[in-house]
This record gives sequence, structure tokens and C-alpha cells, in this order.
Amino acid sequence: MQEKRIQTKVGRRILTTAWDEIGGLFPVARLSPAGHAYHPPTRSNSIVKRGSEMPAFDHVEWSERIAAVTAEAYGVDGISAIERSIGGLLRIVREQIDLEVVFVGEFAFGRRIFRHVAARDDDAIIEVGQSHEIDKTICQRIVDGRMPNVMESVARVRMQYGLPPEYGVLGAHIGVPVRFADGGLYGVLCGFSLEARDHLGDRDVKRMEMAANAAARLIAQARGLDVDQAAEALN
Repeated sequence: MQEKRIQTKVGRRILTTAWDEIGGLFPVARLSPAGHAYHPPTRSNSIVKRGSEMPAFDHVEWSERIAAVTAEAYGVDGISAIERSIGGLLRIVREQIDLEVVFVGEFAFGRRIFRHVAARDDDAIIEVGQSHEIDKTICQRIVDGRMPNVMESVARVRMQYGLPPEYGVLGAHIGVPVRFADGGLYGVLCGFSLEARDHLGDRDVKRMEMAANAAARLIAQARGLDVDQAAEALN
């Protein structure tokens, strides 16, 4: 157990110091929320091969959990309620899928900016407001179809996708686009862990997609945009 904790700490240190040079998950700049969103191409739904069979995905139960945690914000004008709802949404996603960090990232100014973050530990590797060049991120690769939505271990497929050696310390990663009702791309909902998660599969991508729809509706509401179609996507 002690050896495992040491390995995890070493992995976190490598990620936070080396990856800001290659633009992996970790940032080198902070940007304000203002500005026009960047709209990269639509991605394909490529998925890596799964391991053992898992219980069927319960669409209704997951929809109800999302509705419960976001109910406070719908129909209100207060930004604080919306922020709390998005935070609660990310927490249940992180706990359900068993990830170390889950975040909503906005694509803007040619960068991926962390707007909302839920982490297992207080000393989270990433923070709200941090950013990096979008073309160097796994998030962009997922959105444009160069990488699958879910990877049980990035380290295992690093060479296959031409990622730098620093990605060899990253375990599981999962991500889906966050789109507004009109189809416009806001950014991504992504999560990762430093260790592999062999249980990840298509059902977790479905969970992420439903959560991304809920996040899109909340973000649209905060911006005064149409939220009706995003609400329909949850049902």
C-alpha cells in the first residue's frame, strides 16, 4: 500500500511539472470567461475494446440522479445556484465512474480552459481558470475523432496515438463534447485517473453524454441561451 501511494505521488508530480511543456492535461495560463468559443470539427464515436462484461446501463436511474443534483438551478437566475449544480453534477460523475478528477473545459481562444473541476483530493492537479493550447490536449483529439471517448489506460495506448512519453504516467481517461441546443460546441466533459480503470466502457460514455447535456443546459442558462432542447436530450 505504501509503495502504491509513493507511485501515485510520483505520477502526480511528473504530470504537474512535465506536462505543462507538452500541453497534456495541465495548464500554463489563465484566461477570463469572456470571448468567442472555438469550434473544432465534430468527432467520431470510436471506442476502445472493453474488458469483462458489466451490468447494463440504467438510463432512467442515471437521468433521475442528474435531475436531482441539478434541480436547484433550473429556472433561476442566480449564477451561484448554477455553479453549485454543475459542481454537484461533476461530483456524482466522478464517484459513479470512479475517477480522480472530472472537469468541464471550455474551448476558447484556441485553448482548453478549465471552467469547473471536481477532484477526489484537496490538492487537485488542475484548477479552475487554467488552460493550455487546445491542439495539444487529449480533449481536442477526442472531439475531432483522433482518439476514442474512453481509454482504460492512456499509458497502454500512448504510442498507438502518438502521445509524448510524459503521458505514460496517465491511467484512465474519458471524455465527451459539451454542445448547446443549437449544436454549437462549448467544450468537453472529461475525467481521468492516474491508475488504469479496466471497468470503463460504453455505458460510462453514455453516463458522460447525459451529464454533458445537463452541463450544457446549465451553462446555456447562465448565458441566457435556449435550454429547452438540452433538457429534452436528458429524457
